[in-house]
Amino acid sequence: MNQATILRQISASEILSIVETVLQSNNPSTLQLIGEAGAGKTTLLIQLNTYLENYGIFPQVIHTNADNNYSIIKSLKNYSYAHGLEEGYELDSSRSITSKHIHRYLTGLRNPRKDILIYLVDDAHLLAEETIESLRMVFDPDISSGKRLLILSGRKSNGLVNTLELANYSNEEFNEYISLILGSNWSSHYPDGVDWLESISKKHPFHLSLLLEYCVQKGFMTKNYCAPKSLLEKSKYPDDLLNAIGQKYVIDSINEQCLHLLNIIAINNSGLTTRDLSNISAMTTAMIRRKLNKLVESGWVSKIGARHYECYHPLVKEYIKQNISKESKEELHRRCLKHCHYSDAEKVQHLLEFSSLKNSEKSLMVNYANQLESQGLYYSAIQIYEKLNTAKASTDYQFYIGRNYAKLYRVNKVKEFFFSLSMVEGYKYQADVHYYLGLMSVSHGESKAGLKYLRKAVKKLETKHPLWLSIHSKLVGVYAELGEEQKAKSYISELKNNSSLSDLHQLTYLHTLMMHELSFPAENFDTQNHYKAALPLAFGLGEYQKASDLEIAMMHFFHNLDQKDSINKENQHADQASEYAKKSFDLNQVLKARRAKTMVLAENEQSGMLIQNYRSIIETMKKQNLLSELPTVYASLVRDTYFIGNIKDAQKEFKNALELLKQFPETPFKPRLLLGEYLMDSGQYKEGMKILESVKNEAAKSNDAFHIHVAEGFMYPALYVIDKDKADKTHDKVNAFLKSVDMDVLIYIFAQVKVYTLLDHNDMEGFKLHQETSPEIHSDDIGLHVINFMLKGNIRATLALVREFEEAFDGSGLCYGLKVYGWLKNQKSKNHLALKRWEYIHSLIEGLSNHTEMKSPRFKGKKSPFIKLLEGWHESLMNKTSMGLIKISNFTSEPQVQDKIIQAIQVWDIDVVDDEQSQAMDKSSDIPIIINLLGVPKLYLNHRRLSAKDWSNKRSLEILIYIILKGWKNEYPISLDAILRDFWNPDADNIDRCKKIRNTLMTRVRKTFRGFDEAMLVQENGTIRFNWESNQYRLDIDSFDRSITRGKEAKKHNLNDDAIRYFETAFNLYNGDIALGVDGLWIESIRIGYYNDYIYTIESLIELYDSDKSKDMIDNALKIYPNDESILELSKNL
Repeated sequence: MNQATILRQISASEILSIVETVLQSNNPSTLQLIGEAGAGKTTLLIQLNTYLENYGIFPQVIHTNADNNYSIIKSLKNYSYAHGLEEGYELDSSRSITSKHIHRYLTGLRNPRKDILIYLVDDAHLLAEETIESLRMVFDPDISSGKRLLILSGRKSNGLVNTLELANYSNEEFNEYISLILGSNWSSHYPDGVDWLESISKKHPFHLSLLLEYCVQKGFMTKNYCAPKSLLEKSKYPDDLLNAIGQKYVIDSINEQCLHLLNIIAINNSGLTTRDLSNISAMTTAMIRRKLNKLVESGWVSKIGARHYECYHPLVKEYIKQNISKESKEELHRRCLKHCHYSDAEKVQHLLEFSSLKNSEKSLMVNYANQLESQGLYYSAIQIYEKLNTAKASTDYQFYIGRNYAKLYRVNKVKEFFFSLSMVEGYKYQADVHYYLGLMSVSHGESKAGLKYLRKAVKKLETKHPLWLSIHSKLVGVYAELGEEQKAKSYISELKNNSSLSDLHQLTYLHTLMMHELSFPAENFDTQNHYKAALPLAFGLGEYQKASDLEIAMMHFFHNLDQKDSINKENQHADQASEYAKKSFDLNQVLKARRAKTMVLAENEQSGMLIQNYRSIIETMKKQNLLSELPTVYASLVRDTYFIGNIKDAQKEFKNALELLKQFPETPFKPRLLLGEYLMDSGQYKEGMKILESVKNEAAKSNDAFHIHVAEGFMYPALYVIDKDKADKTHDKVNAFLKSVDMDVLIYIFAQVKVYTLLDHNDMEGFKLHQETSPEIHSDDIGLHVINFMLKGNIRATLALVREFEEAFDGSGLCYGLKVYGWLKNQKSKNHLALKRWEYIHSLIEGLSNHTEMKSPRFKGKKSPFIKLLEGWHESLMNKTSMGLIKISNFTSEPQVQDKIIQAIQVWDIDVVDDEQSQAMDKSSDIPIIINLLGVPKLYLNHRRLSAKDWSNKRSLEILIYIILKGWKNEYPISLDAILRDFWNPDADNIDRCKKIRNTLMTRVRKTFRGFDEAMLVQENGTIRFNWESNQYRLDIDSFDRSITRGKEAKKHNLNDDAIRYFETAFNLYNGDIALGVDGLWIESIRIGYYNDYIYTIESLIELYDSDKSKDMIDNALKIYPNDESILELSKNL
């Protein structure tokens, strides 16, 4: 009996949702389909193409099966040959195959007539880790764009973005499968039989199919009969899957010759022909055909195509292999290798099972492992080298294993295999060993150990050796990080002296020189001309990693230039750096470009986005074990989280950063200086001095005057507490040095450090003196401006400046707001209301900063939009709820400022939602279903807004809207035929197909409301209706209609205040055309009706309002309909 199949509707719809997301965003994505053997993964994937086509999506599916010989490029070549396509990208066999090459090859195969390319790998649990990493990068939206989806289907997680677990059948699927085998009414007639099937199979798809096949064959079940439960239980059918397979596939029931053939087929990864089997088994082809026919008939074997045979199911294959003894298995592998024509990959898979190997076999394995390494399949290569290394007969195998682990950045493994080799004098690969040990040490934050190895490696190499350039460039970079400029320059000189040897030598010299200039700027260095000379070389050699670095150098150049259009050019070069980094398919470079972008975000004062960017980079670095730059990014996160005002989270992140400093004692100066700045400003002087002193002392050892003075500049707050005069002298000394090297930015920063230290200690004499000596700081900082006027006793000017200070708020700098309001609230003034107000704002900011309740009593005066913004922010933080967008839009109408504030609020892990969504998510509401159709449709179930992923298809949502709008105020239900006509209008040829699609979508719509106390959609007699009698829903058009009706009634009776209240409710509910984004002739008349009601509401409010209020209302209406003639005409009459 062939295994019948059903569609796993829910799972298929989830895949459809991801496909639609890819289509809408034009960005690739990934999905892992996880399930145990026999769960139906392969069946679902086979059905996927037809399923998507039923929804009008026509995919290009590249379906491949993973095995121990799997190669991405090989699978793509096989696809191109099978479909008669030319290879879209010619591979250079002399170079390693990287994610970049795979991406280009895949792009070349793309069929432009198809909606989406789906690369689908079955049995993905057999993939090597580096293969998964290559695929992940090819389908990473941070690295590339395009309508592509990767689906890895297997028995374990592969760490992809989306996960779909294919578990056992649901109740509905379980009954559907039984109906498919035994008829639609069988389950209702024989409930005991259903219970027994469930208890034995646990609803496992393959187990259930075996069980039903057994029952039908034994006569226990037919379409009109089910044996009594007592008889079924006596059968003692196994309730575990492998024994269930043994119940059907009885090894002892087949003869010795058939078993011999089965064993041969089971130990091979690919199908075998009758000729192959004849050569291995020494049987005639005629006999083999007869035996194979019996095995096919009895369900042991499947015929693939015209000539090949393989086991019926992976579980059957596993079952057969378990019953072969170790000795017999090796003998079969040897016979297969001797008598079959295999590829090198297939030969090696057999050789891996041998207990001893000949020299010729070892050579074959080494050559194949080298091929795998050149393709980036490092784990697969390691598997082969480790087999060869079992006898420890050759140090070469040890070197090969270590080299592959180095390419995977497995630091401890590299040390394990390479440390002993590094001690062997005269070892032929010693330069390579030292290079990789140096690289691993540096990447793990052990810079000094890394330098030792790199210097040893470079002494053993000639200038034309491939590693010579890499080592020199690395040495320059490490010395620059350690602040040792002269040593870095000596290696640059060597690069310059050999730059004429090749284009790559010339590019490496220019690239390294420009990177060095970022650490040690030279006054007369011509960055732009070096860039113009290097970039064409990078393009010509395909060195996109270096091209990305060149763009980063230019970004820094314009940052330091600080001219009028510098910020735009910084942005352009930062974005270009990211683009080239993506083309390099080097994750380290992608992260480097993202870190560079943080400088632009900081300069644009996008503090919230900056912090989110840091968090994302840290997450990726940890996931990929890229630890060398982690201290710098963590320190930046701590500093900027503190200065945005989230002091509690900054302290939490500081503890993480401190652990990293202990883990990496050779951390560069930058992260330690950033942490020192944070500690000093937050009053943690003892810890701050400890870190800053370590920088100063290390810088002194290498005569690094720059970092000595920077460390001293940040020490001012701690030195002030000990000895103010000494602190001032140190500050003056630092200033003098920074002026001599034209570091105006740092002069400004240290002036701020000093003035806020004086403010923290209420040193007004020092504050006034500082104003006289550094007036530019005070004029640029509005907070300091406020304090200056308050000191002069000009309360009116102070209040005006405070208002200006608040109106300029963009989400950043709450840390400084805490200092300014903390000082203001403690001043003496006759304006007690102002003092109370400042105390209240300080308490709000303090609560936000420390994640605590407010200390000061509620403010009873008039609250500005700034106070209301802070109140909403604090309330959301304390109640752990979202924050309504209305609180932000009431504070500012500027979209860019709104975005900055939203990004800042999100640093506190608070979601910002539109006002309707905020109401819908109010946990105090006991209404489980909220439907808003005025504007973009939004549906909330149990306080959660449904997203695109909750719908199998956008059309499902449109059908629900159709049912609601067509049924609203209508006592008659909606005809299913009307839905068919208004959405598909099918002709006679495709009506059945359209009905099938409609029914599928209707099922999904009904399932959306499953689990409520009463049915919300009632379908009967070819019709469907919404349950309007239910009290489980709230509908915005219901509120809108009732508000207009009540407004009319109040207006009629001259109850103007009531009329205004009702019409204002209707006006605020209207957010645009009803069901915005839904198209179709059926909705147009409904849409016009609600638009007319909206215009009537505006007209009514104009009659009831004064002129100023009417103008504000018209302005808001024009935001929805910017060029609407009716609204513009109404505005003329104001």
